[in-house]
Amino acid sequence: FDRYLDEAKNEEAPAFGAPAESGYKNMYNIQYDYFKQKCSDENFDLKSIQKKNFIIAVFQELVNIHKNKYTFSNKYLQYNNTNTSLTKAIKDGENADAVIIKYVLRRVDNRVALNSGVKNLFDKERDIIIKISHIKELIFKYQNINDMYLVNEICAHYFLLSTLDDDMVNNFILGIVNYVDELCAENECEIIEIFMPENNKSIVNMFKELIYTNDDEIFRFKEFLSECIKYACELQKIDSDEIILDLLGIKIAPGVRGIVYVSIFKDKIFLDKFEYSVADVILNRIESLGLEPLIELFSTND
Repeated sequence: FDRYLDEAKNEEAPAFGAPAESGYKNMYNIQYDYFKQKCSDENFDLKSIQKKNFIIAVFQELVNIHKNKYTFSNKYLQYNNTNTSLTKAIKDGENADAVIIKYVLRRVDNRVALNSGVKNLFDKERDIIIKISHIKELIFKYQNINDMYLVNEICAHYFLLSTLDDDMVNNFILGIVNYVDELCAENECEIIEIFMPENNKSIVNMFKELIYTNDDEIFRFKEFLSECIKYACELQKIDSDEIILDLLGIKIAPGVRGIVYVSIFKDKIFLDKFEYSVADVILNRIESLGLEPLIELFSTND
């Protein structure tokens, strides 16, 4: 840390923390002028600037904590020192309570985000963390370990699917299209296109499930596509307008399967829909736990 401070002192930028009429130099302006100057330099080193950006944020927060005399309330059973001075805690260094160290570092993170113009993203991240904490509280309220496990598995699976962004799904779909093109070449037939209903969430859910499923299910899906291509190629050879309907079951979790329905033409394959099939014993357990809204997760197929 001292090495970074020495580097900062040797720069031509205004001295960090230089006194002003108010007693505190406006560090936001210092940072802006300094970055503006350095960004015009051909030898601009982003990593070095990032280090100094962090140091600036540390100084800003130290000044803020000292000026406003912030305290931290660390409440737990038989602990009487509930309003600890953050200034004193910082002076204690590594001897300070771990929770206070974490709190101060979080304040610095917020300051870095504010300086970098991404405070809104940090706020969203914190909001997600708080909501996840509430979900954990809900799970830990159950007295039976099996009930806790079931609710945790369902919630975790749903949130994993929710974290998949469009780029990842689109890349997966592109991989499927390329695989179909390879199958067409192997079967010596014309290119067969893959279609799916527009704005159909169920098919998107199918791709997400396949991304998170195990290799065995991926292999089964590829084998299923291979069979569909063979059917389409046969229809091409006899120039038939017949439509072949087929389906595939995908194992998602114990008692939960996904079923994809397809329509096969001589020049295209339609992915008609994807729906969940959940064993009655699982649905009954979810309902008995008072979590009926979770059942809707498995019934949303459009």
